[in-house]
Amino acid sequence: MLVSASTRDGRAGPEPRTSVQSSPAAGDRRAVSPARGTAAQRTTIVVIGALVFAYVFVTGHPLSLLPGVPLGPLSLTVVIVWAVTLFGFHSVASAHGSKVAHLLAPVLLGMLLAKILLSSLAHDVGLDAWYYANSRFQGTHERSTDFPGLAATRRDRELGFGGDEFPIHFLNDVQRFNFFGEEADRRRNLPYSVRWQGALYVPRDGEYRFWLTASGPATLSIEGRLLASVDAAGRDTASVVLTMAAGTRDLQVSYARRPPRSGDLKVEWDLDGRRQVLAVPHLFPGAISHEAWQRDRWVAAAARGVDVAFLVLVALTTFGLMAITMIGVARAGPVERWRRLERPLLAAFLVAVLAHAMLPRLDRVEKSTLLGGGQDWLTHESFARDILVNGPLMTLGQPLGEGRTFYAQPFYPYALAAMHRLTGEALFGPTVLQLFGLGISGVLVYSIARRLFGAPAALATFVIFLGLRAWHLDWVARRLLSESVYFVVLPAALLCLVQYLDERRRRQLVLAGLFLGLAVVTRGPTLMYLPLAGIVVYCALRRTGLEAAVALTRVSLLFAIVLGIAALVPLRNWVVAGQPALVASSSGVNLQKLHRPTPKVRLGEAERRWWAPYVQDAPTRETLEFIVQDPIGYARSYVPLVLYTLGYAAAIEESSVAVWPELILMNLLYLAAIIALPCARKPGAGLLHAFVAVHFATMVIFAPYDYDNRLVLPMYLVMAPFAGLAAAGLVRLDLRDRPAGASAIRAGGSPEAV
Repeated sequence: MLVSASTRDGRAGPEPRTSVQSSPAAGDRRAVSPARGTAAQRTTIVVIGALVFAYVFVTGHPLSLLPGVPLGPLSLTVVIVWAVTLFGFHSVASAHGSKVAHLLAPVLLGMLLAKILLSSLAHDVGLDAWYYANSRFQGTHERSTDFPGLAATRRDRELGFGGDEFPIHFLNDVQRFNFFGEEADRRRNLPYSVRWQGALYVPRDGEYRFWLTASGPATLSIEGRLLASVDAAGRDTASVVLTMAAGTRDLQVSYARRPPRSGDLKVEWDLDGRRQVLAVPHLFPGAISHEAWQRDRWVAAAARGVDVAFLVLVALTTFGLMAITMIGVARAGPVERWRRLERPLLAAFLVAVLAHAMLPRLDRVEKSTLLGGGQDWLTHESFARDILVNGPLMTLGQPLGEGRTFYAQPFYPYALAAMHRLTGEALFGPTVLQLFGLGISGVLVYSIARRLFGAPAALATFVIFLGLRAWHLDWVARRLLSESVYFVVLPAALLCLVQYLDERRRRQLVLAGLFLGLAVVTRGPTLMYLPLAGIVVYCALRRTGLEAAVALTRVSLLFAIVLGIAALVPLRNWVVAGQPALVASSSGVNLQKLHRPTPKVRLGEAERRWWAPYVQDAPTRETLEFIVQDPIGYARSYVPLVLYTLGYAAAIEESSVAVWPELILMNLLYLAAIIALPCARKPGAGLLHAFVAVHFATMVIFAPYDYDNRLVLPMYLVMAPFAGLAAAGLVRLDLRDRPAGASAIRAGGSPEAV
């Protein structure tokens, strides 16, 4: 017999948080616990949080620790850890930190103003660099997303590059360099050339030795005079001694990669008795006086000092909140202790996920990754670059009205572009953010289970999620695939919907609409979930006594927000391609991929059907013809897709895996929860069941196989709370808790033991 993880309302134990329900007519808003602080206290905390984020994002001195956007590893860590701190300790900060917060605000504001002032006094550093996608320095130079307003490609801070250290991200272009199959070797041997120009600051009069090392042709010129050159089949070094007076000297360097040798260039000089790479603070885009150079050194040192003070202040604030929390935990009873630790433990989990995402990849900071030809990740990266370089319409270089409709799912390239804008042109930042997104996904799934079924089921759900993440989700997040965003926006939308049914706050409904709209433009078939979600929300509102007109208005608001976001897709397609297409053009390919017509089907008839002029996608027309001419054969083609979706991978020949036992176990736990536990059938849970049904139907109508089972995984993410509920019942897990909301007691299900 399964035992529900929830307990009765009358259970003994302290209740640190009160929940007061008003009548449905009053909107059923819950009273705010005094422990969460007053509105003024919460506002102060918001101001402190905003000042911390503003400090990191504002442009600083280029040689400071926190120079602004794009965020380096340190800046990104500060942003994420501070966001996690606000999530984990917000209640403690609001209730106990108001006095300290009033002191912190002026200090942080002063630091922010100091950073802005020091930035205004800074000089630009580095050499202007023109990169070309050929070895002859010909044609238009490439553009960098990190330097959108620069006349050159980018501004490099040193002249030491080896292999993947060259910032040749522009070679990830699906339109120019999409070589795969027999031509795959061409991608590994793409040529490029670079020309650097600027000024070298010589700190004192004297004799300087320069070394030029390169694999392929390279030159070094100072004041227009060619000093050294190399042009060897392998790696070669040339050196020269030059007497120079203190001050700036014009500097020009060129290099061309000679395939199949990997790129390699290094320009060094003897400075202060050491052979070192030419780098900032001695490289500038233009001439700089001795006084200006000295002043900039002091400004850079002051900027780094302010950054250190800021980092210390943020660290002390974080540790202070942790200390206050632990003191409260030590003084609390067993039940209250768990309540106080819940959010901090989730925050600790998020920090651990960040460390797991970032630390093993620190060797990839600012390095180039040449993506494989013929792969979705190359397509998405190319589209994201086009958005950053040419604007949000993603025209791919075509005139308006003559471009293409969205080929792939629309939203992910925009999300990827935003990640690149935030963290830089290399793939390090987006990969870290996507892996961290899995941590957010775990917290969201935990929160859904917590809200619906209580802490015991949520804890079991969290354990199940960790297994799902380790075996299935992690590899997806390490690649540029749309599911990396879908794993976050989908559970966020479902959580907001569940919260709305529980508390009926309009803000939650609006957030649900926004997240659900993003889910729709991330994975188009999610649009089929909208009617079922609307029915569940409407019925749940009516069962609580809300008038039909009011309930319909609330559902209409949800629909309006979702459809308003989805309408951006046909609007863009109409402007760019002259066709207001709603779905991605690749959907027809997926529709036919594993529903191959039988010999009975004559595809020539597809062109003569009455609907042919209205269905311009050939694979879609042929699939419709398959359904008309051989409905039984088409129905049979569902069988392997059903088995594959349920975890029997061998049902599809393309799969390299025979079976996923953990997914089969989740299916069994899901069914057990529905059958044995009434609380798994209440209205809030119905929102999740509706998505599982729609996603399952989507998988068998389209094709669940695309890079293994990544298309199937969102369904199991939503099934996890029910698997956790069943697992908690099987092991009789009991944290003496109940669901975090009234939805367990309202119409539609009881949390009692079965």
